[in-house]
Amino acid sequence: MFKWAAQSISPDDYINETITVHSFSVKNHPLEDIYDTIENPVEGVYVEVFVWNHDVIGGVSSPIAKEMYRGGYHQLDNMPSLMEIEGIDYPTWHSEWEAKYK
Repeated sequence: MFKWAAQSISPDDYINETITVHSFSVKNHPLEDIYDTIENPVEGVYVEVFVWNHDVIGGVSSPIAKEMYRGGYHQLDNMPSLMEIEGIDYPTWHSEWEAKYK
């Protein structure tokens, strides 16, 4: 559910549909430059691509490092943020999601 927070599309169109998720570990992703530090070097980026009906409909990305980063998932290219997509923070989004889809 929380991976939908990083999407600019609504899950409503995909209820009762099958979404295939392809997972990759990639290099030279924009998140590497954002999160890489001497104390916790980024060793790549974990990417999930969401595919429905042979079309890419979204996905998430997250830096791979020895210590986990807070903040949840990013869109595939790291833009835009949940605040830019929905205009709300994650706790508010989560509460609304729970109320709508539970």
